[in-house]
Amino acid sequence: MYFFFKLFFVIFLIEFIIRFAVKIFKSDFQWILTKESYYPKFDEKKLNKFYVNTFDKYCGWDRKPKSSGYEILKDDQKNKFIINSGGYRGAIKSSNAKISVFGDSFAFCRYVKDSQTWESFLEKKIKSQVFNYGVGNFGIDQSYFKYKKFEKKINSKIIIVNVVPETITRVISGWRHFSEFGNIYSFKPYFELKEKKIVFKKNPIQKNYKIKKINAVIKLLMKKDFMFNHRFKENVFENFFIITFFKNFKKYSKIFFSLSLFKILKIFSIKSSDYFYNKSLGAIINSNIKESHKLYNNNYCSTLLKKIIRKFQIDVEKKGKIFILVISPQIYDIKERSTAMFYKNFFNQLKKNINVLDLSEKMPDNFEDFYFDDRYGGHLNIKGNLYISKEISKYLKQSKFL
Repeated sequence: MYFFFKLFFVIFLIEFIIRFAVKIFKSDFQWILTKESYYPKFDEKKLNKFYVNTFDKYCGWDRKPKSSGYEILKDDQKNKFIINSGGYRGAIKSSNAKISVFGDSFAFCRYVKDSQTWESFLEKKIKSQVFNYGVGNFGIDQSYFKYKKFEKKINSKIIIVNVVPETITRVISGWRHFSEFGNIYSFKPYFELKEKKIVFKKNPIQKNYKIKKINAVIKLLMKKDFMFNHRFKENVFENFFIITFFKNFKKYSKIFFSLSLFKILKIFSIKSSDYFYNKSLGAIINSNIKESHKLYNNNYCSTLLKKIIRKFQIDVEKKGKIFILVISPQIYDIKERSTAMFYKNFFNQLKKNINVLDLSEKMPDNFEDFYFDDRYGGHLNIKGNLYISKEISKYLKQSKFL
């Protein structure tokens, strides 16, 4: 009897400590979920700003033509970018380009100037314009939707689609919050796999939806969204917090330890506190990327992704154009060698029928020199963009596409 009382006391104490930690960490760290995270609080002003500046009925979100903004890596590193009237990045130099690029933030090239993207470097090598239609956080499905949006305006002979391996996570969900916790405004159209065919599902929200209507949409998405069941629900601290913590012990032990140091150092206004915050975020990103690698072994996810890529390829080639898929690894993709084989095998199989350049296979031993030390998985720096522009140029010439 005494043993069970002691055991109960220890469990109760651990539960109390975890609950206390969740309460004090959640305000600083959006990636810790509680029952309130199912229906997050939408800020009316931010929601309206999203509708005006970013909402896109075709893609979910997009940069508006004739807009500009800044990518801030650190306080002393702030680079402006321009989206011209044609809807692609940089100033308009001509109406024609041999290559148009679609994809995610590795296509857009975060944290560098318009003149320092890999597309800009590639232009100089092939002596022709390269249009950059990349958008941060896009899945390859959204890249396809954007291509369809601009299809009639594009005269390019070559269409390059540049995405990270994590794109498999992005195509199986209609709300980014379910896979990237805290990204609550990012609803998107998507495809579902039904009877071996892909079925288009329109954006679950429309422009100017009120919060009440958005919450009704969330309720419906919870019933069928793959990432809600696969990742989101598994990480919510509710009822018995101890179960969620120990179910994801490796991840949350790192996060809670780093956030504890972050909080302590922050109290004393010590600058190195940011280092421990970034360590916590790194644990999240690392975990997410490892999970995304394993999804390539999930028949539903891999089949869906393959069919989306195939659909993209067919639509491009119907227009007499060349379709090329370029895979850019995030820094954690390279470091996680034990699971990276899953996505590499997938894209190697695709090479039988699709033009695929997996840059994971091209990265040298000093690959870390090619990445910024940023919070979100390490984007390519100027040196990295220059390097992959050389690899893409080499691939184009060897394949006789130019």
